[in-house]
Amino acid sequence: MLKKSLLIIIGVILSLVMLEVIMQTAGFVISSYQNYENGRELRKKSHYKIICLGESTTFRAYPVSLQRMLDKKYPGMFSVIDCGIPGSKIHILFDQLGGMISKYKPDFAICMIGINDGFIASDYDGLSKKNKYESLKIYKLYELLKQHLSAERNNINAFKSENEIEDEMKDVYRFYNLKKYSEAADICKKVLSANNANIHASAFLAMLYSNHLGNPDGGYKIASDALGKIDGKIPARIKDMLYEIVIEYRKKRNIQLQDIIEKLIDEEPEAINPKIYSFIKDSAYPGQKEKILKKMTEFKNYSDQYYGLMAIESMDGKDYKTAEEYFKTAEEIRMNYPNNYTYYYYKLIVGELLKNNVRVICMQYPVRSIEPLRKMFEKESYYGSLTFVSNEKSFKSMLKKNKYRDLFFDQFAGDFGHYNEKSGTVISKNIIAAVEKKLNK
Repeated sequence: MLKKSLLIIIGVILSLVMLEVIMQTAGFVISSYQNYENGRELRKKSHYKIICLGESTTFRAYPVSLQRMLDKKYPGMFSVIDCGIPGSKIHILFDQLGGMISKYKPDFAICMIGINDGFIASDYDGLSKKNKYESLKIYKLYELLKQHLSAERNNINAFKSENEIEDEMKDVYRFYNLKKYSEAADICKKVLSANNANIHASAFLAMLYSNHLGNPDGGYKIASDALGKIDGKIPARIKDMLYEIVIEYRKKRNIQLQDIIEKLIDEEPEAINPKIYSFIKDSAYPGQKEKILKKMTEFKNYSDQYYGLMAIESMDGKDYKTAEEYFKTAEEIRMNYPNNYTYYYYKLIVGELLKNNVRVICMQYPVRSIEPLRKMFEKESYYGSLTFVSNEKSFKSMLKKNKYRDLFFDQFAGDFGHYNEKSGTVISKNIIAAVEKKLNK
């Protein structure tokens, strides 16, 4: 009996060790696979090399169909290098750009970037407000610095904990950035053992369990318990994460969401983002949707995404006239209240590419208008050398023939999200047309 128990214990320990090894190497494998694929394309010694810069909407997305379609139309002529970095902020793309250029020596660069930082000013406060100083360059510099400091402060404060455990939480972030998820989880558990009401540690542990350590049941339980304990002011990013974990878990298991929806109706506007809305919209009653959408408009940082959400709702309901009004309002916000932080780094990336004699194609995200992107560069000396690719007409046309869910997996940006292969093929066709025009083919 003792021998049998010992064998069981050893088996459990070995299983846990194997699971840890698998989880720790998952990120490395994905990155290595991307490097392998890119290396294979590089070894083909094609006449033209194209790097695709972006975030998760680029990584293993349209570059796959783009390579396939180019191989069919121009065999051996092009190599497509996927440089998408999931979850990346625009300054990270800039930091890594030099290495990409020296490694791949590209002839073309496709830039579909900036969505994770957003395209409207962080202090945007409604359509009726205009600032008489906004044309002054010194004012624009001031706004850029303010937004940069605000972004850094928000990143630091989002998970900032009580003073007595701040050092421990810093270690959590350090281990997380090193992809040492088990070590980060151990520190969260230590913090919670000293104070089980600490929402910050609970949220981080729930996220680790759900996304990195293969324990969605544990993540769901922690997130549910944490939501029930919230009292007082909690950073919106913490609530976002808790709600997303709980809602996504329930949707995958067909568990009703009505209690969560009612809770969201009473939440502060900052805690309801477009991704959460896209999760619950099919489960909410019309009155509930109206209340939640109205609340979202109170948080100005999501204003353009709110109008994008409403546009897609109208498209799915075949009310195209109303949809276009919402699209135009979202575009007006992005045109008149730009996020100077995003634009600053976008221009740095384009400038660096041009300096290295790379042909630059600035591509807009699906559904969205190309005009805010054009306006960003219209006063730059190199404006005439840029090529712009719009995916607006293609996707609006498809949305008149298909439901949104037939083209996209989610709705994290309001008017678009991560797309399927069918949508990736349409994006690739638009890129090929632009490349051909650039080469006069």
